Amino acid sequence: MIERNHNWEYDLKVGQEGENDYSKLLREGKQFYTVECKSDRIAHRTGNFYIEYKSRGNDSGLSKTRADYYALMTVDTNFHMVVKTDHLKKALRSWQMKCIEKKLPPEKTWRKKGGDDNTSIGMLVPIKELVDEILQAM
Repeated sequence: MIERNHNWEYDLKVGQEGENDYSKLLREGKQFYTVECKSDRIAHRTGNFYIEYKSRGNDSGLSKTRADYYALMTVDTNFHMVVKTDHLKKALRSWQMKCIEKKLPPEKTWRKKGGDDNTSIGMLVPIKELVDEILQAM
């Protein structure tokens, strides 16, 4: 349970501690970290992110990244999140298994064509479900 406190100096201290913790989290003891950022042009309208993993028959996107973190954002920048790449991969594997168990059509969920001239294959994941899967993957 969050304690309520109407003391500005206390709130500032808590906020600064959070900022320091977040900064440490991103660095993980490294001097530099890498982030791959993907902007989805229509996610803000559809409520889904498209996350590519193949293009023109070859691994690409999430399958090929070496980034420590993966940033997903809507092109209107109203929603964005940064997640450890390993957590995102684990979350998407779990989501794929759920799609298979529910017998959802792969071509509309986890094996969706997209990208330039539909030459890519990726996962079309509802943002809310993606967030839930990431939280469970952590």
